[in-house]
Amino acid sequence: MTPPRRSLAWRSRFNCNFVNSAGLPHLNALPAPPSRSPQRGIVRRLLCARCTVAAGLVVAGALLQLALIRFTGDRWWLGTVLMFAPRWPLLWPIGATALLCALMRPRLLWACAAAAALVAWPLMGWQAPWPWRGGAATEGSLRVMSINAGGGTSLELLRREIARVAPDVIAIQETPSELAEHLFGSEWRVISERSLTLASRWPIEESSIFDSSQVGRWVNLGIRARIAAPGGSVWVASVYLESPRAGFEELILTRNGLFGTEEVAANTERRSRQSARVSRWLGEVAGPLIAMGDFNQPPESALFRRDWGGFQDAFLASGSGYGYSWFSLWHGVRIDRILVSRDLQVEEFAVGQPTGGDHRPVVARVDLKSGDRRELAP
Repeated sequence: MTPPRRSLAWRSRFNCNFVNSAGLPHLNALPAPPSRSPQRGIVRRLLCARCTVAAGLVVAGALLQLALIRFTGDRWWLGTVLMFAPRWPLLWPIGATALLCALMRPRLLWACAAAAALVAWPLMGWQAPWPWRGGAATEGSLRVMSINAGGGTSLELLRREIARVAPDVIAIQETPSELAEHLFGSEWRVISERSLTLASRWPIEESSIFDSSQVGRWVNLGIRARIAAPGGSVWVASVYLESPRAGFEELILTRNGLFGTEEVAANTERRSRQSARVSRWLGEVAGPLIAMGDFNQPPESALFRRDWGGFQDAFLASGSGYGYSWFSLWHGVRIDRILVSRDLQVEEFAVGQPTGGDHRPVVARVDLKSGDRRELAP
């Protein structure tokens, strides 16, 4: 059927206006791209600029908090507070910034990744595992365990944990009065005095208790004993240093300002005297030494580096992960330690299972026959 003449004329006019002689459309006949709104371009540039600023701020914030904790912990009240405060909340602004960068400026994601790595690794204290450490216990090995039993520790759960770990020596801080009586059987040699307990499966050759009155404390700060282990005689100690909690509880923020910083500084000064005295007291012994307990000093503490830097930290020598031993509802801190003199070798370190309190036990296996041994005192 022949199309109407009007249709042919319309198609002819269409071909003349939009198609050239080669049958291709004219360039000026193509539809123009949609124009962008000027306001939309301005908003995008502002978001990109804020994304750049935010990426820089999260990196600077992580570095600043790391520097404050590392260089002012137990030197300045703010560094001391940050040292015991949760550190993982800094990951929230990093995550929000990473989401913004992924949408607006993906090339800045490396800055967010760097900030997250700073928080998760050096700031929170993560440590990679040691694949060449561990293995079966040898004849010269001594397994030690330390726990702060305050804060609601269950006697039954602690007894199960001791049975599971099977330690040779146990150091307990904040010992309840009934704990030492019901926890240890006749095979244990036990020294318990004013909240501190030291128990050994092997004979105790000599022992002494730190005189806490010289630093104005009623609670014991240290017990030391030399035990006759199968791998050789070795000194072991249970240590319990004062907590900064008393100073932190005095911090009050009001409309007139922040009060209580002087109390935090005074508490730090008391803790400094105690730490120095107990460290010198333990330094009096001759021979290999394993000091364990609740030191109330995170790894960044200036007091810890000053007084205990000459020891090996069992966690750093053979541990992995974060090694937190004290837990609140929202964070953990590594303040319970097992410190070993340089003439011994740490074969294994682990944080134990919960026992009902706010502290978890820390456990280490130490080789008594490794390294250069010093002569024991007669």
